Amino acid sequence: MVMSHPFVRNSRPAQVAYQPRSNETLTDHITTRRRNGRYLENSNINNHRNRPSALGLSPAPTFYPSDEEFTDAIRYIQKITPIAKDFGIVKIVPPSGWKPSFELDMDKFTFRARRQDLRMMDLGFRESAAYDERVFRYFCNRNIELPQIFVVGNTTVDLYQIRNSLERLGFSKGAAIPKDYWKRALVSMNLPNTSRAEKEIQSIYSKYIAPFEAYVATLSSDACNYQPLFTKVEDHELTLTDKLSRTQRTETSSFHSPLKKKSGSEEKANIQKHNRAIDRARKRRVKTCESCQKKIDFSIECLGKESYCKECILTPHVFGFEMGDIYTLSEFERKCDNFKTEYFSKFDSQTRITDELVEAEYWKLVKSKEEAYEVEYGADLSTMDKGSAFPHWRKNPKNPYSRDPWNLNVLASSDGSLLRFVENAVSGITSPWLYIGMCFSTFCWHVEDNYTYSANYQHSGETKLWYGIPGNHASKFEEAAREIAPDLAACQPDLLYQLAAMTNPKELTKRGVKVYYVDQAPNEFVVTFPKCFHGGINLGFNINEAVNFAPKNWLLDGYSLEGALKYQSILKPTVLSHDRLIYKLATKNTDVVAYEEILPCLREAFEREQSERTFLREQHHLKEALVREPLKTDEQWQCVHCNAYSYFSKIVCPCTSSIACTKHMEKLCDCKFEKKTLQLRIRDTELLSLLNLNLSNTS
Repeated sequence: MVMSHPFVRNSRPAQVAYQPRSNETLTDHITTRRRNGRYLENSNINNHRNRPSALGLSPAPTFYPSDEEFTDAIRYIQKITPIAKDFGIVKIVPPSGWKPSFELDMDKFTFRARRQDLRMMDLGFRESAAYDERVFRYFCNRNIELPQIFVVGNTTVDLYQIRNSLERLGFSKGAAIPKDYWKRALVSMNLPNTSRAEKEIQSIYSKYIAPFEAYVATLSSDACNYQPLFTKVEDHELTLTDKLSRTQRTETSSFHSPLKKKSGSEEKANIQKHNRAIDRARKRRVKTCESCQKKIDFSIECLGKESYCKECILTPHVFGFEMGDIYTLSEFERKCDNFKTEYFSKFDSQTRITDELVEAEYWKLVKSKEEAYEVEYGADLSTMDKGSAFPHWRKNPKNPYSRDPWNLNVLASSDGSLLRFVENAVSGITSPWLYIGMCFSTFCWHVEDNYTYSANYQHSGETKLWYGIPGNHASKFEEAAREIAPDLAACQPDLLYQLAAMTNPKELTKRGVKVYYVDQAPNEFVVTFPKCFHGGINLGFNINEAVNFAPKNWLLDGYSLEGALKYQSILKPTVLSHDRLIYKLATKNTDVVAYEEILPCLREAFEREQSERTFLREQHHLKEALVREPLKTDEQWQCVHCNAYSYFSKIVCPCTSSIACTKHMEKLCDCKFEKKTLQLRIRDTELLSLLNLNLSNTS
């Protein structure tokens, strides 16, 4: 959902153009796209077109496997991994003549799109917007209306920009701001260094930023550790009235007591006191937070048209996309073509609409404070529900492509992929997802679930532009993101795992992060490698399909474990259990991973689990039970706190159906330790014997 805040609320509304204009060059461009896609089955795709990046990035390599190499997808990808992993992403062009049929009906296949406000894609803009929104909410609670825009030196500024410029200059919150700081702040913001501008920036700071920062400072040193600002007050007035009534009844009884009789003036004063208390209670009202819908308590004097709880003032709003309209593929294609024609009609009719130009325009719009465009994107469309664009062996077993190793319905569960040991199909992981793009629609920075590999195939359409960061630069990327959006990163540790933020690669490269690009055309694959952050832009209408897979090196090189531990540290749910996979591979005869190869993984799992069990036994003396129930729901083995799968053992309590992993027993409930039980799925001796068995097999 697009966040509302003073800057966004009062800027030009997002616009989408629908009606095409006459533009012969652009029409030719779109027609070319059709010839290169599903409209021309025998197009020569080996003539790869290199083009300069609008951002000055280096291209990732493109691989052209031979017919023989192309017969085994997993083996070929493992073969190129030593070179390819240093780029994070690569393109693979199939041998000439390989072209599976397109199985979707353009007029019958329907999907619901997501809306994307292009400005809200940018992580830096989101950081600024989130801060301004929090200030807006603070003043809403005080029934104070903020100006529609803030102006310094005839230039529109936002509150975050002012606060940030002062922080960068070394200003300490709560201290008096030296006079020269204002001049330096104006210079750092590229604003006129005049006495008028100096007064304007001081006024904005003292009226709006300083009160908000003071309020936040008084609430908590850690804004992300939310505690309710008000207690439950639904019956506040009734409870107080009851107390007063009971007091009055007691005093009335004392009237008849021979011990003491109050004077009339005393009684009158007491009644007035009680009435004032009731009046104060009546001036409290329970209202609903406009953002999170929680009930909050305010005095009438503080109630504005909108009210927000403490948590929604302290912490940035978690961004998400709004759902758009429902389309058939044909309808969406027409809309995309109309939008692109309309947008680029502002250029001279002789201007060639190149991919480089479209890329440059995208980043211009993302940073624009004047123009706001909204586009739509058909993302994460499950082929389990919608059907695959590849031939499927269940529907069309005679089609030779239905069992082709590069068919994405086959790849994830092929012999060389460890995902075939995942018992149930996982949508988007072991079964593909479809993506329907339009010009400027965005797939935001992210890594694949559990740091797995991914393969993306373009069935038809215009270029899909990819940006990739190699896995060995993932930590640098995360550091850069924290620098670009410190507030968001502090309160949302999974910020880069939400699939909802984009940052210009130039902002990353200047911070030392390696970023490469790839242009993907019809009948081409893009493969991403473990721990690789990637994202990109659709440069026009296109249809893509993607799935994950996991060659054995994903496990043996430590990516599976690293991904599981990373997700646990940021409290993000994972899609598969590393420990369960290790145990299954160790107890079953498989031709994918040999005993001697899996031994280090098994030893690490044993030592980690044994360490946790030993700690719990020595410190808390928990009851223990052996329970080997079938795992039918996530709730049975997913930690209530960190969301990690706790396969070997878990903590349970009679008071709740939830469970905790061995690291987070205290997060399960408030019951005493003696009420909780350590449930074991695998005994210590079984784990040890399994480890010894592996050792004996390798000796």
